[in-house]
Amino acid sequence: MRPDNSTKVKIRKIALTLFKERGFDNVTINDICEESGISKHTFYYYFASKEGLLKTVMTLPDDLSSDEVAKLMMLDSPYQQYCEILKKRIRHFESCGKDIVKKILVARLTVSFDEQKEKEDFTEERPFLEMQIGFIKKAQERGEIGNMGEPKNLMHAAFCVLIGISQVWATHPGTKFDLEKEYFKILDTVMMKKVDKNE
Repeated sequence: MRPDNSTKVKIRKIALTLFKERGFDNVTINDICEESGISKHTFYYYFASKEGLLKTVMTLPDDLSSDEVAKLMMLDSPYQQYCEILKKRIRHFESCGKDIVKKILVARLTVSFDEQKEKEDFTEERPFLEMQIGFIKKAQERGEIGNMGEPKNLMHAAFCVLIGISQVWATHPGTKFDLEKEYFKILDTVMMKKVDKNE
């Protein structure tokens, strides 16, 4: 029997709130357990460590609400649908704040890319990932993007670009940096977005 992922999501959300309020280094696993109403055993069932929990904040987004999914499906452009999902993730990073994002990036640096793929359980995110792959494939079929690479690989490339741009954003606190604008400037190039002459 699979574990209840709602508990995992609850722990992650509560931990993130605590990290924002007190700072990552000032929050203990005991604090997370107390606020979540769980035992340490339950925490360790879902996460290997506080750092392990932090890594999932970047990988696993909050679920799309039914209203958000409905709005996505009303959009005529598959590439725009895909970009709307990415915008949600960017807004999530911005809401976490630069200090938390820096901690996330450092935590992820301790694991190689191959180890990351092996260790992470993408089961709860699979429908979300499949949706993104589907949008990319449809965008290719409609000629909205010119990069005809494997949609799954393009999705991973988009995530890698997001990690890189987030690093620049998070490590330059004194400069004005529009994370969303800079991200899509590069992503559109990677995807070879077709420019509408009427725009």
